This record gives sequence, structure tokens and C-alpha cells, in this order.
Amino acid sequence: MREPEDGHRVIANLSRLWPLLGRCIAFHRRLVDLTGSVKASLMLSQAIYWTRRGKDIRQRDGWFFKTIEQWQYETGLSRHEQANARAILRGLDLLEERRHGLPAKPVFRVDGDRLATLLADPNARRVEPIDWDDNAQLCDLLGPVLSFHRCLSSITGNVIAGLLLSRAVYFTRINSRVRRDGRFSRSTAQWQDDTGLTWREQAGARKVLRDLGIIEETLKGVPPQVLLRINLERLIELLSQPLKAGQSEALNLPPSGKPAGGNATYRYCANRQTRMWESHNLILRKAADKTAGKRNNSQPVYAKLYVQKLITRSMSTKPLPPTSSQAATVDHVENDRGGGDLIFPTALLPQEQTAASALVRGCPQLAQAMLDELAGRMGMNTIRTSPIGYLRGLIARAKTGEFVPELGIRIAAARRSREEAEALRRQQAEAARELNAQRESSEYQARIDRRREEIRRVLGSLSGQRRAGSKTS
Repeated sequence: MREPEDGHRVIANLSRLWPLLGRCIAFHRRLVDLTGSVKASLMLSQAIYWTRRGKDIRQRDGWFFKTIEQWQYETGLSRHEQANARAILRGLDLLEERRHGLPAKPVFRVDGDRLATLLADPNARRVEPIDWDDNAQLCDLLGPVLSFHRCLSSITGNVIAGLLLSRAVYFTRINSRVRRDGRFSRSTAQWQDDTGLTWREQAGARKVLRDLGIIEETLKGVPPQVLLRINLERLIELLSQPLKAGQSEALNLPPSGKPAGGNATYRYCANRQTRMWESHNLILRKAADKTAGKRNNSQPVYAKLYVQKLITRSMSTKPLPPTSSQAATVDHVENDRGGGDLIFPTALLPQEQTAASALVRGCPQLAQAMLDELAGRMGMNTIRTSPIGYLRGLIARAKTGEFVPELGIRIAAARRSREEAEALRRQQAEAARELNAQRESSEYQARIDRRREEIRRVLGSLSGQRRAGSKTS
């Protein structure tokens, strides 16, 4: 009876999961063989989509406008990953770039003739130019299309892991009626043929998914074979977090009729301030004075003291472990709050907060310090990867003892100042309420009346002495 129960649970979870995945991106596997890069192929696939579906794209000769933020919203590629992907596509003469307008805006165009030449059969005598409206020609030229769910890269913080998980969800769905336990087997060569990921990229993506508790791997058979299974309950939990905050639309791409950021050139060219790069180097170049004046709290000596203070405080105030009857309640409260008493950067999306909460559990003593460091880096726009990827690097340094907070010290100090100011305000408000309550009491009014009567007697005696003195004189 165990197998039918597992099968029903897998099918039920898949029915709950599918609406949470939202819209998907058409990823052309054949472009990986052409570019040698999964991320460059993902960007080129999305550029092909806007070349075919963009509004007024024919009137603009194939040019469309898109910012770095819009690329990241649609594909999940960070600023650094976009730069590398664009460099690859420019080297192959597949993606044309230029800047237009005031201030200058980045506009792009796919070179269809060059793409047709590279993808065409080398034995063909004549290469037909690409007709973006001819679906049969494009299907024959670009090959099979894979579904890439953008929301999966948000919860994993990694585009490669999001692509692998998208295919794992697909295989789980098609194999759900064959294997009721939801497990399936794919070799490294099969994954590479299907997605274009190298064995190193596959290993890194699987490690990310294992750390988040999304996939489970077991070895069975002779010779041993890796059986992979998606923890659908965990995946639904991570994906349902944005729905609770009312941000489910952020996971979906806009409809093709009204593209967001996929408009052709020369449209919506409002003057906006360009984003400037800020240095993240906090090391003072000038040598320190003999007499120490104002010092930078981000120096390593202060950072180490701050880490020691955090560790001492967390060890001295560590609560007793919950009992077995209280464990479920404690976990439920912490999951609802997105990580217990941890304070996350306000710029993180809800699904990114959930992923960050799962990552910092490995270093509970320095969890808040790492989140503060992440908030400081995000505030200065110095993160070249995704926020979750940067946090994963901080956790790796913390595990080896090399984590030294810099900007996080200021974030924590500012938060403590706000908390102290709020506590002082509450204390003053409480004192004012107590004083008003005392003034309204009968004992307070009687005491005031007695005091006034004493003052009248003193004033009366003084005036009598003054009159007596004037008569004597």
C-alpha cells in the first residue's frame, strides 16, 4: 500500500506545483553547441523571442530596448553573467549592440543572417535567410525547445540550478505514472545531451539543490545508479512564499501582447539618471596617525571584535532546545516569519528571503552578521552576482573562519540606534501616560490643593509682616 500512497501524493503535489511555476522561457538547446555557454544561449533565446514578439519590432528594423534589470528579471542572469554572455554573442557576431537616446539606452538586434549561416547544414549549397514569421523554418533551424522556469532560478540563486531543476520537474511529471515514488535516473551524459550542461556545472547545480533540500539522491543497483527525487513539498513551500506576500505576478513574464522592456527602440525614452558604479574598497590608502582620531569601524580589527562579540552573545544566551512536542510549533513559527528573529535586507524578494533563511541555518552564530553584510553590499550596488550567490560565498568564508564583516557593522549599528531610539520613545510615552494617570487621581488633586493652601499661608504671613514693618517706620 506504500507505493500507491506515494504515487497519489506525487501527483497531488505536481498539481499544486504547476500553477506556482508561472510562465516559462523558451530555451533552445541547440544554441549551446553554437555558443559553448548555457547562459549566453539563454540570453540569445530570449533575444530571439523579443525579435519575434516585440511590439513594433518590424518598424524598428529588429532593434529592441532592454536594460540590465529587465534582462535579469526575465532570464535570472546577474549583471556579471550578462556581461560575459553578451561578450560571447558579440564575438560570434550574433547580437548587435548600440546605445541610443539621451541618456544613452542599450538597444539590441539579433543578426538573423549570421545565425542562419552558423546553424545551417555545412553541406548545403545555399543558406536561406531567416523569416521570423516562418515557424517551420525556425523549428528546423533552432531545434527542440526546453522550458526554463524563471522562478526556479530566484529560489536557488543560480541560473544553472534553475535550468536543471526545470528539467527535473519535467522528468518527474512524465515519469509520475511509471514510477509512483517520483524517482528517475539520468546519467551525466544524458543531462548534457538534454540541457548542454557540463559535468562540472551539473555537480555545482546538484549541490545547490541538495543544500536547499529540494532534491534527494540515492544509489541503487549493480552497477550503482543515481536515482534523483524532487522534494515537492519543499519546492512548493519555497514557491508559495511570494503568493503569501501578494507578489505572484513578479514570477511571470508579461504577456506577449504588452511586453515589459521588450519594446522597440525610440519608445519610452524618458530621461533617467544612469546608475554609477561605486567602489567597494574600504581600505584607507593613507597610513594611520600616531594619535588615533576618527577611525573607520569597517577595519578588520573592529570587525574581529564584532564577530567575537556576536559569538559570545549567541553562546551565552543560547536557549534550551525545544522538546519533541514543541519542535513542530517552533519550526512552523520560524518558517512563517521567514527565519525567526533574523532581519533580512529590504531589497530581497520573498522567495530570496526564504532561500537565504535556508542557507544561513548552517552558521546560526553569524547569520545576522552575514545578512547585514549582504544588506550593506546591496545598498552600495557592489554585488556582481545574485544576492543569494553572494550570500553563499559569505557562508563559505564563515565556515573556514575567513568571514570578516565590513559594511555589515554599520548596518547593525544603525539598527541598534533605531532600536534604542524606539525604546527611548516608548519609555517616554509610558512615563507621560503614568504622569497623566497620576494627575487624574484624587490623591494627586488633594496633594495639589494642600500645597496651594500652604503657599497661600506663606504669602499671607509675608504680606502681614510687610504691613507691620511699614506702620513701624
